[in-house]
Amino acid sequence: QNKQWHKPGGPIFFYFGNEDNVELYVNHTGLMWEHAEEFGAMLVFAEHRYYGESLPFSPGTPGCMGWLTTEQALADFAYLLADLQQTHAPAGGRLPVVGFGGSYGGMMAAWFKLKYPDHVDGVISASAPIWSFDGLQPGYDFNAFYATVTADASTAGGATDRCKDNLKAAWWKILQAGRTTEGRELLTASFRTCSPVQAPAAGRDDPYALIQWAQEPWATLAMGN
Repeated sequence: QNKQWHKPGGPIFFYFGNEDNVELYVNHTGLMWEHAEEFGAMLVFAEHRYYGESLPFSPGTPGCMGWLTTEQALADFAYLLADLQQTHAPAGGRLPVVGFGGSYGGMMAAWFKLKYPDHVDGVISASAPIWSFDGLQPGYDFNAFYATVTADASTAGGATDRCKDNLKAAWWKILQAGRTTEGRELLTASFRTCSPVQAPAAGRDDPYALIQWAQEPWATLAMGN
């Protein structure tokens, strides 16, 4: 909780915690910090149950994972917001609340607005794949995420098409190199792998694993933007 810019009657900017300790999101959620002073907002970062120090049971408690549900986590946030209103809102009134969340936290923010509409005035759900479940109509597009990442590394995303074109060409060259002994030796030396790159085999595909590793910064950059 940060109240350095909070003005009387000012809003609460509330972050819906994700699948990690809350400090990670405190340090990676610039939008809330950038606008807090302008709006005279109080910043609150809520930690998701079972992450960080928010552990309702001792490790190893039988059956304790049965309480790790989205519904329980949403109820935690509702309880916390009610307590914040009771503590900080003017008598007989309430403070406006704007929720924030990204990825799973963004899904939580969107679901919270639906389930507890009286607790929050609006939410900003970034990169929130709330339709990413099997059995939906239309069906979930498993390539949609990386199509967006590709667009982010193109002219359409403010970069240059050479960026995405060169990356796509590199992925193919890595796969081709993995087919020969000489190519695998080149990959081992170029990527300085801990162990020699092996030929693709049942249950293991080192060249493809290299591509997955190399694309992570681009995917993370797209999500961050």
